[in-house]
Amino acid sequence: MKEGQYLVGVDIGGTFTDLVAIDVENNRLLILKTPSTPDDFAKGTIQAIQEAGILPSDIKRFIHGTTVATNAVIQRKGANVTLITTQGFRDILEIRRTTRGELYNVQWDPPVPLIPRMLRLEIKERTSALGQVLLEVNPSEIEGKIRELVNNNGLQAVAIAFLNSYINPSNELKLKKYLQKCFPDLFVVASSEIMPEWREFERTSTTCVGAFVGPVLSDYLLRLDGDLKVMGCKSDVLLMLSNGGLATAGNLNRIAPQTILSGPAAGVVAVSEFCKVLGQKNVIAIDMGGTSTDVSIIRGGRIVVGDELEIEFGTVVHLPVVDISTIGAGGGSIAWVDSGGVLRVGPQSAGANPGPACYGRGGEEPTTTDANVALNRLNPEYLLGGKLKIDRQLSLRAIEEKVANSFDLDVFSGAQGIIEITNNNIADAIRQKTIQRGLDPREFVLFAFGGAGPIHVSEVARILEIPMIIIPPNPGVTSATGLLLADIRHDYVSTFLEFVDEVDLLKLQKSFSILEERASKQMIADGVPETDFIIVRSIDTRYAGQTHELNVEFTSKVIDDRAIKEFKISFQKKHMMEYGHSKNLDYPVEIVNIRVSAVASVEKPKWMPMEKVSRAPEPCGKREVFFKELGGFKTTNIFQRRDLRFGHKFRGPAVIEQYDSTVLILPGQSCEIDPFGNLIIRE
Repeated sequence: MKEGQYLVGVDIGGTFTDLVAIDVENNRLLILKTPSTPDDFAKGTIQAIQEAGILPSDIKRFIHGTTVATNAVIQRKGANVTLITTQGFRDILEIRRTTRGELYNVQWDPPVPLIPRMLRLEIKERTSALGQVLLEVNPSEIEGKIRELVNNNGLQAVAIAFLNSYINPSNELKLKKYLQKCFPDLFVVASSEIMPEWREFERTSTTCVGAFVGPVLSDYLLRLDGDLKVMGCKSDVLLMLSNGGLATAGNLNRIAPQTILSGPAAGVVAVSEFCKVLGQKNVIAIDMGGTSTDVSIIRGGRIVVGDELEIEFGTVVHLPVVDISTIGAGGGSIAWVDSGGVLRVGPQSAGANPGPACYGRGGEEPTTTDANVALNRLNPEYLLGGKLKIDRQLSLRAIEEKVANSFDLDVFSGAQGIIEITNNNIADAIRQKTIQRGLDPREFVLFAFGGAGPIHVSEVARILEIPMIIIPPNPGVTSATGLLLADIRHDYVSTFLEFVDEVDLLKLQKSFSILEERASKQMIADGVPETDFIIVRSIDTRYAGQTHELNVEFTSKVIDDRAIKEFKISFQKKHMMEYGHSKNLDYPVEIVNIRVSAVASVEKPKWMPMEKVSRAPEPCGKREVFFKELGGFKTTNIFQRRDLRFGHKFRGPAVIEQYDSTVLILPGQSCEIDPFGNLIIRE
């Protein structure tokens, strides 16, 4: 094969590592799923490339979605890190936002902060709210304490977050420079470089997350990049970020906290690109894997991007992030009976090892996958194309012993109960994204992917009365596919507190120009020519008196009175769309932050439509499958996904099997294949 032939995307999940590769010369697709290796994720990534038969020297571009940062925070297995903050602000991580996670539970205890109090240090310095340095920092004041932590506590990283540093970072940067000189092995992060934005807690928390995951992520990427280079790969590793864009790993100090939703964001990017081709603008995406289900929204053809991710109560990353909600509902989610005798499913997961009981690796707890196996929805001989053998008897035994016997049910009713609870948990997550925000889910299309999504989506759609479902050609590797569809993107922000009607136009232009220069420099450092990327401006805006703001794109290239008036009208429209009301045009509107996004489009695979066929599809076999609607097991047609072509139509009940997933079509539903190989399911 010729050198530089493949675009390769590898996405690490909790259970499987997914690979999608595109032969750019022949537009040929290659997919692979292999069990993740939690002890060393780099090992699993290399194994996936080797199993796919791709020579590293043939990789033109390598894009990676990783859960390394996510796992480090959730499992508290990050770096040994200290926080250095302004004297008097040591407890900001405990004070948080002065809210409680459970408002009416007086016995509720908040999670322990990411950095314990004994590792949080204060230093004498002060910058005023206007940016004037009132007390210059003396770095030598803290050197002895840092040296002691390095020698006695194995300190690996330092987070620096000073009061008002967003408006004048000089004290922070002075201390950072000093620490890097005295302790070159320390991973040092300054809040003014990660999030130069007001809100002291959010900025401090984001910086601490960056310092906590940075060394872990750096070690992993250095090891992975080194292994690939030794094997002959000439491509640098491109990382998927939580904002839906890509970045090189070279500026890890700044982008480390942006990798928290690396894999899930890639899935939403894929859905967005698929739906552009299909002409669908309002979409609910559900990504159900082995450990969890992610729910996201595409509205008006655009991915909904938020400004914050709360990993757990009090651990916040306040950066642009694809708006995704995650619940513990996956194929490996464990079914259990609580102390009140109520059946629950998740959030605990059997993971990749030992996995569901049916894997035969020592797992004894029943899972959602075991329930699907017990009801014959999954083919014991065909998971991962037959590579993953499963034992149905182990599933039946686990469900009977741990679930059915507790409720005096037969094993199949117990399995159906597990499925129904899982589906209703997913439906509730969708309601929170739609109904609780004033949106009607029945006006959306439901797009399902992930290894487990297609087997549950038909029932979820029926619960919510959503009339149309889309399932892509390779649903089990959709997130890995999204890695190949994402653009390189860098986001920059600066706090700019002025009223729109009184704004200093020259000052606003200058502030935008500073951010644009930073974005351009980063793009050029990533190897992107100046002519190959665009700059998008936006402003975080709110009505006077509001505590939260809306991000509104600033489309005019020229900043003048007319552009400001048009922007204010755009804000009014967005406020109406988001909240159902808006003030009159004379009501004061406040600018809070200005933002710049630099976006560079990368080479993407081309989607070629199929030729239409008129003959009816032939099932490859039949199997007794349990359907509650039909009162039990029903002889059901089984189709192979690879045999289905554009123009094929059939009615449920039916099961469609493929290498990376299984699709369930209920009685009363119809399925047809569109020109690009997507399954379109309707009631």
